Amino acid sequence: MKDGKIASSKTGKVVFTINQQAAGKPIKLTGELANVAAADVGAMAAIFDPGRANDDREYRVQGRVSAGPYVITATPGVNMRIDGITVDDVRINPARMQLPALLAMIPPQGSSPPSAAQARELLDKVASLYSGVGIGNAEMHGLSVETPQGPLKLASMRFNFEHGKIGELAVEGLDTRAPNGPIKVGRFALKSLDIASFMRLSAQFAAQKPSAEQALALFPLIEGVEVKGVASPYKATGKPVNIDVLSLDWGQFVGSIPSKLRLIAKLAAPLDAADPRQQPLVAAGIDRMAVDADLGAVWTETSRAFALEPVKLDMAGLLNASARVALGNVPREAFSTSPAEAMGAAAQIEAGTIELTVHDLGVIDLAIAQFARTRNISRDEARKVILDAIKAQGGEIGGGNPDATGLLTAISQFIETPGQTLVIKLTPRAKAPALQLMQLLKTDPQSALAQFRIDASTGL
Repeated sequence: MKDGKIASSKTGKVVFTINQQAAGKPIKLTGELANVAAADVGAMAAIFDPGRANDDREYRVQGRVSAGPYVITATPGVNMRIDGITVDDVRINPARMQLPALLAMIPPQGSSPPSAAQARELLDKVASLYSGVGIGNAEMHGLSVETPQGPLKLASMRFNFEHGKIGELAVEGLDTRAPNGPIKVGRFALKSLDIASFMRLSAQFAAQKPSAEQALALFPLIEGVEVKGVASPYKATGKPVNIDVLSLDWGQFVGSIPSKLRLIAKLAAPLDAADPRQQPLVAAGIDRMAVDADLGAVWTETSRAFALEPVKLDMAGLLNASARVALGNVPREAFSTSPAEAMGAAAQIEAGTIELTVHDLGVIDLAIAQFARTRNISRDEARKVILDAIKAQGGEIGGGNPDATGLLTAISQFIETPGQTLVIKLTPRAKAPALQLMQLLKTDPQSALAQFRIDASTGL
């Protein structure tokens, strides 16, 4: 120890025993914590010193602390072990923490509950406490729990913390059981979690139910979620649902609404022959569905352009598709939480270019086979019935529009020949409100299609 700091300390072992009653039954809990080591510990007095209440400097109060293994045994039949715990680089900012003010607000034991205003003020002080703490890294590894209901294992859990905000909270290597079988999770992560802001928003909700707009304000406090390597039982089939990756990110908030989103999903699941919606796939010999999707959306304020890109979908054994949808003149008010304001802004949005590419990997034959079963006809007859219906529709929808006629011709070729690729591009001939075009498409498809230059083609 020197100059108010402890260079290092180590405790070999701590052992404890607790005896208590629960539901009329005695419970004995024993614990053992070994190898508690700390380095570079100091500056703790700065947290409690009223004279430093306005000190906006950052003080390092701890270099590295490690401990483990930590073992707990409880009757009846509960055992827990943590191989190790580490915490690195803990820092505090006295001006942000305001710990003396927080301690002064805590009511003494036996006093009446705080009022709503006092509760809000207290939660705001707690948020300030969080915002004044920094942790370079905290990690727990090698957790195992044995209970009468079954075992649970966790490889690691870790996070970092800066100015009231977790940079990433990650849980890895979860292995447990459900009634229908084992569950494994390779990784689950929250990408940024603003604890201090959550506490401040919670203070506003004290003694009152939050409005929808207030609840939406919680959305920006998390920037994304990621799940990898999941295997979970599907009902009682003995077959798993697998999630290779499921990642959702959002940002560029306009108020509490994100104007940028990205979803990446790669998963597979068994099909249920008892589900009428899945029976056509099962009848076609498909007992498992794999999906690979990549969906993105972004709004650019300077150009007022909104684009759905990328939009990619791969359904193994059936089809893969990609698309791009653009909208123009999208005002900032379109992201308002007020329905009236958002609808008013939506009326200004203009239709943009739409591009779609679909490659048939078997979905056309599957659809025709299902249609043939419902009509009790052969597959060739079913295909002919569908093509004749498209041709009949062509005369009605196409009219004198050669572009629309070309679109229906390309769709017919796509259905007629298995394994085709269909490419469609619609480009507005002039500026047109998107909402009006959508309504027109329902009532007068021919006029709606006439607003676009249509390029459609097929190719193997």
